[in-house]
Amino acid sequence: MSDELKPCPFCGATHYQHEGTAAGELWFSCQGCGATGPVSTNAEGDDYSKAQEQWNTRPIEDALFSKLETVSATLHREIETNQEWERQYNHRIKLDQAEEDALRAELAAVKAERDAANKIIEDGNPTYVKQINDLTDELSRVTAERDALLASRWIPVEDSLPVVSEIVDVLEVCGDWSRTLNLCQYVREDRGYWWSNNLYCRIKDVTHWKHIP
Repeated sequence: MSDELKPCPFCGATHYQHEGTAAGELWFSCQGCGATGPVSTNAEGDDYSKAQEQWNTRPIEDALFSKLETVSATLHREIETNQEWERQYNHRIKLDQAEEDALRAELAAVKAERDAANKIIEDGNPTYVKQINDLTDELSRVTAERDALLASRWIPVEDSLPVVSEIVDVLEVCGDWSRTLNLCQYVREDRGYWWSNNLYCRIKDVTHWKHIP
């Protein structure tokens, strides 16, 4: 009957011994650590079904696994959102290859830790809580680094413009030459134009801009 019982909640062993008294009290004990399960007083003869049901009842463990499933589902959704966001961004502007590789490595590490957490769920090990918390913190860190990286990227003017009067850096391209201008701003929403605070004049051929860290 041991194959019908859950592993011992204390040591994880799966070898048990069924015991009882002449008064009809029946219970299971773990042969790994000696832990005993709840005593069944309603058993008839050698019927251990009630004792088995009591041994398999784990309200705290069930609640923890339910919480883990919720956290895992949230992490899955967050990682999928990050992946979709990354694909959309790469469609707009190509990341520097070295930085892109570093970002992908960070995301791959987070996914590997997520898979390890899922393995813990499958194995039924209740020590998953710390690893899930660590994974959540790591995901937040990687997401923050990604946001900081993308904030420093050149943005094509046809995709979006900065907030009016925000001080930014711009890339001006005219024919075969180009130059980077600092401390510029986009003036007015209707028929707006670019203005250089350093040159104190308008700029005509701006193709990209980026936030100033």
